[in-house]
Amino acid sequence: MSVIDALLQYQEIDKKLYEMNIEILKSKPGQDRIAVKKKEKQILEDLVKIDKQCADTVKEYNELDKKLSKLTQELEEYDGIEEDINSKEQSEYCLNKINELIQKIEGVTKQIADTNRKMDKSLQIADKIRENYNKNKADIVQADNNLLEYRKPYLDKFNEFTGKQAELEKIIGDELIDKYKNLKKRYPNTNVFVELRGDDKNGWMCTGCFLESTAADVRMKETGKEIVECQSCGRLVYKKK
Repeated sequence: MSVIDALLQYQEIDKKLYEMNIEILKSKPGQDRIAVKKKEKQILEDLVKIDKQCADTVKEYNELDKKLSKLTQELEEYDGIEEDINSKEQSEYCLNKINELIQKIEGVTKQIADTNRKMDKSLQIADKIRENYNKNKADIVQADNNLLEYRKPYLDKFNEFTGKQAELEKIIGDELIDKYKNLKKRYPNTNVFVELRGDDKNGWMCTGCFLESTAADVRMKETGKEIVECQSCGRLVYKKK
């Protein structure tokens, strides 16, 4: 068997494996697993958000606590100051300053209380999210088990296909197989090993991207290789004999 025929067969088996996986994913067990994994992603995103919210609240609390300490220290500086006051003006100034500091301290104290309530609420939400995460983990395990059970009738065919591909890989060679697999990551739903059509007079075209690919023909002639890459899309191309 030629390398071209082997790679064409390999690609056809890939199509069958892809169709089989799509059929499994479209089944109820497949859709159930997709749903719980999607829910897991949302829960983790929510957890990141609430963790950031908690961190921001802690930062806010620390800043308010520092502010309260500073105001308290300022107020303490007026303790016993009446002994040093010599005029009515000084007395009124100190009294106003003390009242101003007391009002600020009361305001910051209220802000701290609000921040504590905010933190308590955030922690409750975080606990609820973690509870949902643990429940969803159990749902994922159940969904995985259900999907494995559903896949059992497919396993013989799956093993047959992958076994055949392993045999074909020995003919194709590691270099081409690596290129093929990398291309499948770029083009998962379409062929990556395609025919190069045309002639020397009118030029050559890649039947993957349908763009002119005369450079691929030139490379075949220069290197003697039967399989080269399209310069436009990167697909592996060959000529029918």
